[in-house]
Amino acid sequence: MSLTPGQRILRSIALAMLVVYLGWQVYWLAQGTIPQSLLLALTGIPAPTTGGTRSLRALLDGDWRLSLYHNAMTLPIVAVSLYSLLLIVAQKCRGIKPNLPRRIVIAWVVILSLAWIIKLSQSWFAPLVG
Repeated sequence: MSLTPGQRILRSIALAMLVVYLGWQVYWLAQGTIPQSLLLALTGIPAPTTGGTRSLRALLDGDWRLSLYHNAMTLPIVAVSLYSLLLIVAQKCRGIKPNLPRRIVIAWVVILSLAWIIKLSQSWFAPLVG
């Protein structure tokens, strides 16, 4: 299958973004800390998943309040991630081209949108509270 010039450009941009993201993660992990959100560090705007690692860590420590504080949508994001991964692996094992069903794509859009609304509202109202 031959790619159009536009597809080649998009693929190159996606690959470059992946390299930057992985480099960012490795940089922070090499320092022994949880990686900061790249979007938050570059723009000051939290990503929908900002605080997800800290949220999971707090949940594993039994502190559900701190978990919700760091990212209230961590559990739905993890659940949809695992379900999506299982679907893709099952499709690959059957020799089917991986394709997420429409209901899963909609679930992703809804969950990430809610997560982003929550994160943005936290960042907007935090100066008023603290």
